[in-house]
Amino acid sequence: MMTAMDQQQRSSSGYSHSPRSPSSQPYLSVSVTDPVKLGNGVQSYISYRVITKTNLPDYQGPEKIVIRRYSDFVWLHDRLFEKYKGVFIPPLPEKSAVEKFRFSAEFIEMRRQALDVFVNRIASHQELQQSEDLKTFLQAEEEDVQSRVSDVVLGKEKPVEESNPDYEKLKHYIFELENHLAEAQKHAYRLVKRHRGNLLGAYVVMSLLIPVFTHMQAHQLLMNFEEPLKDYVRAVQSIKETIAERANAFRQQCELAETMKLKEINLDKLMLTRSDRVGEAEIEYRELKADSEEAARRFESIVRLMNEEIVRFQDQKTIDMGRAFHEFAKGQARLANSIADAWRSLLPKLEACSLHLPLRTQSPLSITETNTKRSFGVSRIHSLRNRTAVVKSSQGNGGIVASDDNGEDGVLLGTFKLPGNTDLDRFELLLFQWGNSLSQGANLPFPVPLKVDKVAGGARLGFITIEDGGETDVAVYIDCLVFPATESSGPIFRAIRNGRRKNETPPGEPRIMRNLIEALQKSIQIARL
Repeated sequence: MMTAMDQQQRSSSGYSHSPRSPSSQPYLSVSVTDPVKLGNGVQSYISYRVITKTNLPDYQGPEKIVIRRYSDFVWLHDRLFEKYKGVFIPPLPEKSAVEKFRFSAEFIEMRRQALDVFVNRIASHQELQQSEDLKTFLQAEEEDVQSRVSDVVLGKEKPVEESNPDYEKLKHYIFELENHLAEAQKHAYRLVKRHRGNLLGAYVVMSLLIPVFTHMQAHQLLMNFEEPLKDYVRAVQSIKETIAERANAFRQQCELAETMKLKEINLDKLMLTRSDRVGEAEIEYRELKADSEEAARRFESIVRLMNEEIVRFQDQKTIDMGRAFHEFAKGQARLANSIADAWRSLLPKLEACSLHLPLRTQSPLSITETNTKRSFGVSRIHSLRNRTAVVKSSQGNGGIVASDDNGEDGVLLGTFKLPGNTDLDRFELLLFQWGNSLSQGANLPFPVPLKVDKVAGGARLGFITIEDGGETDVAVYIDCLVFPATESSGPIFRAIRNGRRKNETPPGEPRIMRNLIEALQKSIQIARL
């Protein structure tokens, strides 16, 4: 039923209609009622019952009831806007900007009232009420799927599309190219990111030049490989926009051609009936024909230019992609050569060590840490075992740094009992290699530089400080020492802090101790007899 608000809105709109007029007077009355929510989730929508009452001879009967949804009202508005140039088409109610309010009772009722006013303003308009689209909207049955008119009203009509084999091949080529380029660009981005993240960080110990080269290689990958791919991804988007413009031009051409045929049929009818509107209809027909011919020329121009552009695009793409992949291959080759050079520079050091270290499963070990002060002079260890140094690091007698603590007490940081089958010479060498890797920053970054020395029984890690005059000093160090087996116990490893500032914890010591535990786990596995 028509509410009081509906009547007030219709009367205030400036349009008139007379549902209660006598049957002798022509009338057309429309009511939008009974909103119902249909569908689920994102597919849900509101349907409305549209009731038409009229005595106009062009309609099927005095009353017609159909079901319509909001998109059908939009279709009617757009069709009238296209066909009735210069006429003020009544406005539609706006869509809800907030998703959660779409199906609120208040919003549904307000939209129903606005749609009721919209369609009645059209029905009461002298020009618009004669529209075939309005008659179709008010009378076509939803179930009549065989009817072309019904399909149009329900928004089910297939859009007019160009059926050209070459055009279909072009679209398929562009969409496939877009997918391939997007995938390639994604992999290129990951590759550049890995290079920037120091993919070769494990090789830093080999050469100081590798991090610099890695950064340069990442920049070259970005400019010569990733950027060209990104550029062609953008180019494909531009081509897709041109394809959409071509499709739009084709639809406009077809719609104008169809409308021109209808105008021609209408003109023939007027000429047969010798209507006074023949002259006006002829002018409209000529104008529409000119628009149709212009639309056809525009479409043909777009097709011609696209055919030329796609050939140029494919030729240029072949050149650019070939260059990009060529530069990528050259960059990878340069990177491989740099790594090979780094290995070659490291090879003499590896040969000097003469180690072939097998990979074995690590065992969970731990160091018992304590701050107990005890006397652990290096001279004492040297007196227990007489060894020959294998690796020469700092200057000294045979590469071994002489004792300078004179048997003074040190701070015991941790101790661990070694298995009885441990090759102590090999174990000491592994300790020294671990300390050497720390001093070069291969494993962990430290706030102060480290100095490693080979001492009797193991390795010494010195914490380097720079004095005001620029001279370096080692005021505290950690001795990583192996004590041989005795009659009462097996071999023992101890970490001892010593030096002038042995009572002060040097920067980075906790990290060194955690890393030392991992090194002990590996070294014990490797140094078994």
